[in-house]
Amino acid sequence: MFRTSLENSETRHDTLLRVFGFEAFKSGQDEVTRSISEGISALAIMPTGGGKSLCYQLPACRLPGITLVISPLIALMKDQVDSAYARGIAATCIHSGQTWQNQKLRLRGMQEGLYKIIYVAPERFKNKAFREVLDTLEVSLLAIDEAHCISQWGHDFRPDYRELRELRKSLGNPTTLALTATATPEVRKDILAQLGLDSTRIIISGFERPNLYFEIQNVRNDQDKYIYLRSFLEDRMDQSIIIYCTTRRQVNEIRVRVEHEGHLVGSYHAGLSNNERRQAQESFMAGDIPILVATNAFGMGIDKHDVRAVVHFNFPGSLESYYQEAGRAGRDGEKSHCLLFNSQSDRKTHEYFIDTSFPPPDVVQKVWAELRQLGVGTHPTGPAQITRHLEHACLPKKGISRHPSSNATSSPNTGAIPEASVYSVFRLLKLAKHLDYGWRDGFAWVALRDISRPRDLRVDWHYLNARRQCAHRQLSEMLRFMKRNTCRQLQLLQHFESTASFGLNCNFCDVCLDAPPLFETQHSRIRSPDKPSLLIRKLLSAVARTRGRHHAKTITAMVRGSKASSMRIHHLESLSTFSILDFLRPSQSMELLRLCERHRLTLRDTNNHISLTDEGVLVMRGDHDLPQALDDHLAKRICLI
Repeated sequence: MFRTSLENSETRHDTLLRVFGFEAFKSGQDEVTRSISEGISALAIMPTGGGKSLCYQLPACRLPGITLVISPLIALMKDQVDSAYARGIAATCIHSGQTWQNQKLRLRGMQEGLYKIIYVAPERFKNKAFREVLDTLEVSLLAIDEAHCISQWGHDFRPDYRELRELRKSLGNPTTLALTATATPEVRKDILAQLGLDSTRIIISGFERPNLYFEIQNVRNDQDKYIYLRSFLEDRMDQSIIIYCTTRRQVNEIRVRVEHEGHLVGSYHAGLSNNERRQAQESFMAGDIPILVATNAFGMGIDKHDVRAVVHFNFPGSLESYYQEAGRAGRDGEKSHCLLFNSQSDRKTHEYFIDTSFPPPDVVQKVWAELRQLGVGTHPTGPAQITRHLEHACLPKKGISRHPSSNATSSPNTGAIPEASVYSVFRLLKLAKHLDYGWRDGFAWVALRDISRPRDLRVDWHYLNARRQCAHRQLSEMLRFMKRNTCRQLQLLQHFESTASFGLNCNFCDVCLDAPPLFETQHSRIRSPDKPSLLIRKLLSAVARTRGRHHAKTITAMVRGSKASSMRIHHLESLSTFSILDFLRPSQSMELLRLCERHRLTLRDTNNHISLTDEGVLVMRGDHDLPQALDDHLAKRICLI
């Protein structure tokens, strides 16, 4: 039953307690919700984990019409809908990941007034069926999450956000709330201008995160990073940790290395399937996988409170990105560690990304000259194929170099254009309405709308140059942050023009302190109610009941009573051994399973599925004792409780 009806005398504080169960607002929430209640639009700058969603969910319970929320990611929408439902707020989302039948059901629900909050991505407004339904509804509040995406000066600019001004106008200019955790004064000004917000309150609740320890390690190469990272992770066994990398290749390499060191680890990047990303996220959120190695594709809107460390294996391209990603640590207020590696090679990688993301006019025109030969219409080709055609044209001249650390968009010697640059040209030409492109059934296609001469392209060259300069400036700011020997927290606050409460020294960063703090650096012993023999027999019993059909990660999650959906999908929740060892930490259950394999009580098949050996069956039944070496080892590790 949804709890959205209001009594006439109910105040905002009454709604806060009744619906959300909170007795007091967090910093900034009171001012933001008051502004919306008064019908005054607002731009709210609130830190990661500061409770931005409440700022529109609470008014949604009180306003007569619907609240329309613009959100950039499908996963973020799903999480917010689940959160709203848990509080009894009728909410839904409509996105491209749903079937058309599913979308129609939600559209019908909108028409019937079943929802108070509707989450959509900005590109949804190009859908005719959605616009027809939306035009019949009263939109009392337009909430724009991750509002920095609308600014070309922001670190995560998305062109579709630029259409929101016209959308707002078509809806009758409803009260609007723009929300972000990262916005410099320049970005704030641009957000307001792009949305056409004149009479607006700017509410900044502060950027200070006193519980975060910021540390920067200057290193020569990736090998130095691995050595330091290994020690860092060993000192933080079972803690929830995110490791950010710039490229998918590095994500995969680091995951393999960390796993080889005996840690439970998952990976997350845009190259994985939707199902793979969902499983990785669920396992990390449930605590089954304490460590997640990811690109910046992971994290936006993820509400995990007990992340104890965020490691940047490669430094980000802007301070805004760094603050947002590092800020995913310590949302529960407990002390947490933010470790950043700084190396010269990472700088070259970012310079390469900038050059390929914002290609110069000659590169755009060269790609277009290749494309226009196809003629108007749809053709079975895409960026990768066009890149190969351009490379082939260069082959007779000289060899081609496309090293990712190159700081040139195209080589003056070969004329070769990196594939990343070609992708960027495709995006620019689509934005200029010269073409459309995509993938269908695994094959690329491009549809040319015209064959304009290269010099007549409708590309906004001034905008492209401004974006390139902005990216270079943001990189320079990041480099200065890592180089300066002043308080890390103070530097971040000054960047966002926020006032520090501590003067010139936070007394909790690598600059203010001589050595990193030791939060929890000792390996804890296994605390168990069972003696070693019974503990192992229970684990072997769990292996037996999975009938050799599952990996080690699934088995260790099962014995701990994981809440991940895979437990239900594989019917593991119904097994008698489900949660039989719920007192163990993830790494401890994995350690015990590895010990069983080492002492030949279990074995893996070619698919890495775990099953019992004949000796394992005898030990499980109690017919044989534990191998003496295993018993001696566990006697030193297990502390009875």
